Amino acid sequence: MIKFFRKIRKKLIEEDNVRKYLLYAIGEIVLVVIGILIALQINNWNEEKIMDRMVSQALSEIREDLVQDTLTLQSRITLQLAEFEAQTRVVDALTRQTLNEEEHRSDLGKLMLMRETVLLRNGYDYLKDLGISHLNRPELRQTLLQYYEHDYAMLRKDLQNDEFEFEDVWLPYARVHFKDWEFGEYAVPHSYSNIQNDTYLLTTLKINLTNKDGTIRAHSQALETAKSLITMLETR
Repeated sequence: MIKFFRKIRKKLIEEDNVRKYLLYAIGEIVLVVIGILIALQINNWNEEKIMDRMVSQALSEIREDLVQDTLTLQSRITLQLAEFEAQTRVVDALTRQTLNEEEHRSDLGKLMLMRETVLLRNGYDYLKDLGISHLNRPELRQTLLQYYEHDYAMLRKDLQNDEFEFEDVWLPYARVHFKDWEFGEYAVPHSYSNIQNDTYLLTTLKINLTNKDGTIRAHSQALETAKSLITMLETR
């Protein structure tokens, strides 16, 4: 092809036909430009295909993370609900002054506990590195942001509050007023009478129930969003 154009160029130069030569030169430039544009388009197309594959890989990893997250969240909700009910029974017993070892030994071991909830972000972080704007499904993109940027943040905030109350409020109290304590299993106070008449303990447990309710709600919201995301990812 190049040899063919050279022959034409040589012939026009030999004929000393300036007008035809200029037209030929312009035509050759146009062909070169068209060739460059086609090459750029092919390169862009290839890059888009590569990006689509990486985004698809990130979404597959996100789905795997979410499946594990739903198991973790459901497990935590079940535990937290049981602990909430146990603490409610203790609050009722303290209010009625009917606290006793036979009925409440196990419940006392479930007061103001903090349990870590670890959710997976590997797939989402990979997608963020690629650029979440490459995801051309607005509803899915919005739900991902809801789960990882909002629900996750709210969950972490509630867990931090639980950690503070457990470590800075409950443990110091338990060390002074309990002779035996096993995390989540049981607790035995030095004197049932003393803690039964301790208004500080009753008030503290009531406040903590409100915080526990918030933590359970945060877990439930995250679980609902995670399930929605799994459904959306499975129908892509």
